[in-house]
Amino acid sequence: MNGAPASIAGGRTPELVDLVRGPDLSRSLKGFVAEAVDGVAVFTARGAPHAIAASEASPLSRWGQLPAEATHALRRGDASFGLLGHRFDVRPLYAGAERVGALVVSRRADADPQGEVPARTDAIAGLLGHVHREGRISRAA
Repeated sequence: MNGAPASIAGGRTPELVDLVRGPDLSRSLKGFVAEAVDGVAVFTARGAPHAIAASEASPLSRWGQLPAEATHALRRGDASFGLLGHRFDVRPLYAGAERVGALVVSRRADADPQGEVPARTDAIAGLLGHVHREGRISRAA
């Protein structure tokens, strides 16, 4: 993670690349791809992929842009949507009060009978919000 502060000089809204490097974030997200979850992705505020950790079976592994369904879900305040036999939990990502991107967590539509993935998605979004506010993750040597 690059150690940049969440506030950017001149008061402009920070970009995700100013807050955390995509390859570092992708490696960190891999740990969440397990059990019912087959993909986790972070998209910029403009909808471009910033970091993706997904199995080959996950539609997220092929998304080159945040799909319209996710954008509509964010605008409506919905937490999830269905597409291609999958359920996608989507959350906005913030750096302070500024929306800097979106988190999408993917699972097969028949996975997660206990309904645990939405709570995991909230936890990942909260963790990423903390990283964006702090501008870094401390690494162990």
